[in-house]
Amino acid sequence: MIRSQYRDDMSNATPGRAQQSLTRGFLFADLRGYSAFTDEHGDAAARELLGRYRSAVRDVIARYGGAEIRTEGDSFYVVFISVSDAVEAGLAILESAATSGREAASPPIRVGMGVHAGETVDSAEGIVSAAVNTAARICSAAAAGELLVSDTVRALTRTHLEVHFVSRGRRRLKGISEPMSLYRVQPLGRPAVRIGPVGRLTQRWRSKAPIVAGALALTLVATVIGAALLREGFGGTDADALNGASSSANPDALDPGVPPPGTIAFSRTNLVDYGSQIHSITTDGSGDMQLTNADAFTAPGSPIWRPDGALLAFGQNVESQTGDAHYELYTMQPDGTDVRQVTRLERLLIDPDWAPDGASVAVTLPNEAGLQLRVAAGEIGIVNMEDGGLRVLPLPTDGFARDPSWSPDGSQLLFLLDTSSVLDDRFVEPGDTEFWVVDVASGDGRQIFSVDAQYAVLSAAWSPGSNDIAFVREDSGGSDIFVMNSAGTGLRQLTDHPAIDAEPAWSPDGEWIVFVSHRDFQAELYVMDADGESTTRLTEGDQETLHSSPDWGPP
Repeated sequence: MIRSQYRDDMSNATPGRAQQSLTRGFLFADLRGYSAFTDEHGDAAARELLGRYRSAVRDVIARYGGAEIRTEGDSFYVVFISVSDAVEAGLAILESAATSGREAASPPIRVGMGVHAGETVDSAEGIVSAAVNTAARICSAAAAGELLVSDTVRALTRTHLEVHFVSRGRRRLKGISEPMSLYRVQPLGRPAVRIGPVGRLTQRWRSKAPIVAGALALTLVATVIGAALLREGFGGTDADALNGASSSANPDALDPGVPPPGTIAFSRTNLVDYGSQIHSITTDGSGDMQLTNADAFTAPGSPIWRPDGALLAFGQNVESQTGDAHYELYTMQPDGTDVRQVTRLERLLIDPDWAPDGASVAVTLPNEAGLQLRVAAGEIGIVNMEDGGLRVLPLPTDGFARDPSWSPDGSQLLFLLDTSSVLDDRFVEPGDTEFWVVDVASGDGRQIFSVDAQYAVLSAAWSPGSNDIAFVREDSGGSDIFVMNSAGTGLRQLTDHPAIDAEPAWSPDGEWIVFVSHRDFQAELYVMDADGESTTRLTEGDQETLHSSPDWGPP
């Protein structure tokens, strides 16, 4: 439907309605990373990508009866008579974009969208509504692979559409005087990718789950482009401490520091088929070795070194006799040989962390409610790596636990506790993220820190060589790495960059950190010293690969 047809429909709907206020759905869509793609692949490839994108969007617009009001470059402005149609069209565009790259074996279409609803008045000059500008600003806040909507849209459609609304918190949008509550829209009844930490499983699992690598890769795609420059305080229990955190970060300089010898294991994801493989690389950036050769369904990932460096543990998709997919733990030699399945628990085991004595691995055990959250959570388990047995650690309080990390002596576990509430399987009321330390033997625990619900804590890691804890806090579009001690004090900010810095992992001596960053417009591995003063890039990928889940082992 074109603009003139929209005017005809509006004027013919009801006598006199063209002069009245009508509630409509406004959708804006932008192709993320298009300029960077053009620079990387050239004009011909960019034209092909833009053509596939426009064709996919216009097919959906026609199917849902939308009006293409304006198209400029890689941006669409579309109006729908029904607000529900605008939301459903947005989901259909995401689905079409995801399948287009796979079917054509072409670069993926990375689109971000925003939908708002409001009253309009049609005039000779077109549609007049403040909601149009708001929808455009919501679109600018959406990451690649994400459909964001306002609270107005959620209220109008939540009892009508079979979708799930995941809170993205209150955001300050350019030109909008008051912060707005935004929600990511995901379909019910099938796995739906969530915005979360780079490389971590954040899917909702139903029946036969799709490949974990797809979840990891799409999570990365969803956060890689368009990081906003807005930086605000943490809020919450420890707002003053966080706002006053000392910083040694230089947001732009790369210092050719010399990290100690070691080998870093990591996941490399192919954005064409969303399959992943485990690789290793030395800390001087040489010796990149592929350790696994699995199909896209199996999708090995999240490698972790045994502290002595003699084994790697990792997660891998396994299909059970009932047809359900589970993520079980495996081990292999540092050269990728002698692969052995450790667990046969037929459940999800994610966020593994090997105990200092090498006898057990702590994992997150997501539950059904916890899979609704931005970052999958549930219970904390300890796996015996000899026989694959599982012990579930009692939680000291209510909430959804995730990201376990061992203390240097192995007597305690740090984990994050999400206090969000999951309501009627469609809406998540965000809660604070609490940092807890629990004695493994007694189960006694203490809360050491808290971050306000409007921000996401993506991961946390206890240094094996000290009492320092590194963690990642996300704000509007970006994320940075912070360090504090195990008492929850002495906060320091290590990175300060408008892009995403995430997934910190310590060197065995606790003096260096490897992490994932999108500061060069793709997910690459970097190393920095524990003061954040010396940063070196390790990997050299391309637009079709993503690096995630690093873990630092011995030489």
